[in-house]
Amino acid sequence: MAEGQELISAEIELWFRTETTRQAQAETVVRRLVGHAGGQVIARATISEIAYHAVLVHLPISAIEQMLREDQGDIELIRAEQIAFHST
Repeated sequence: MAEGQELISAEIELWFRTETTRQAQAETVVRRLVGHAGGQVIARATISEIAYHAVLVHLPISAIEQMLREDQGDIELIRAEQIAFHST
């Protein structure tokens, strides 16, 4: 694998929505943004009882580095209104 293309796992927690249609819409936006960043969604979870909705993603290190350089990078993914929290 080329340098900077190594993959990092990250959890992206979405704002919980009770309506399944709104959940699907929010997740679709996040999936598109993850793909745009060169990553992929590898798992998803929705647990209504605790108001939890998240996706587990693999993102290239280069994409994460770009997001951290706010003045230069594509930060659309980390500023998406559908996202409540993210961690690596």
